[in-house]
Amino acid sequence: MIKIAFIVGFIIVGILAIKFVDTTKIKKGMIAFGVLLLLGIVGVIISELIR
Repeated sequence: MIKIAFIVGFIIVGILAIKFVDTTKIKKGMIAFGVLLLLGIVGVIISELIR
């Protein structure tokens, strides 16, 4: 279940990153992608700890 949630989250992050890049501010998009990716990893770690 956690792997499926992680894959879905990763796809959502990818879509958001593409939208940020489309705004021509690539640096801001990369920063946002990094932040979202870190939040996703933290979320996975927390969900693993709760189990």
